[in-house]
Amino acid sequence: MPEHTDPSPHALEDDLFASARRLRWTTDGVAALLSLVPAVGAVLLLHYGAREWNLVRWECAAASCASDDVASVTPVLGGGLLLLAALMSRRATRRASFGLALAAAAGALLWGWHDAVAQHLATPEQVHVRIVLGWVAVGLGLVAAVVGLARGPVPPRPAPAPSPGPSDATSPGGPADVVDRLERLEALHAAGSLTDAEYAGAKARVLSGG
Repeated sequence: MPEHTDPSPHALEDDLFASARRLRWTTDGVAALLSLVPAVGAVLLLHYGAREWNLVRWECAAASCASDDVASVTPVLGGGLLLLAALMSRRATRRASFGLALAAAAGALLWGWHDAVAQHLATPEQVHVRIVLGWVAVGLGLVAAVVGLARGPVPPRPAPAPSPGPSDATSPGGPADVVDRLERLEALHAAGSLTDAEYAGAKARVLSGG
């Protein structure tokens, strides 16, 4: 009968890292999908506000103005929902979430101003400057999203291939082995695959020779 052997410390660490990565990818994906709900709501609110903005009646007194029209608060509500969506999806989209949020906000406003002109709620001259600024914002948002994706977290480096003739320095538990395992832990923690608690526990086990 084959002799039963306990899994090596490296095998246990690899299983821990793989499980942590799968859990992180699952939770990040779910959060990104859920972020579509506030994102869609934000786009609709910003579109409505941009379309109806010229119809808002303001009452001004001293240095402040107020209105009881719903369209007067939709930019604030829409911006808040887009910020929430960006925060929810930031791990799945790396650093591109806020650039995408800016492009989505500007696109929703452009949509609203176009509908305002089409429905004769505003003249082309009234929204011309807004449309130019809106397209500039779309471009800046897309550029920021691309740069954010390019500057995303560096994936953990693969474990080095075992040397053909292990010595005391490179054998399991040796100084080089401990340093390598600590570097792998630090890379996974920096990439977000391990939480602070998981990183601290795994680091303590490596330093104690576990």
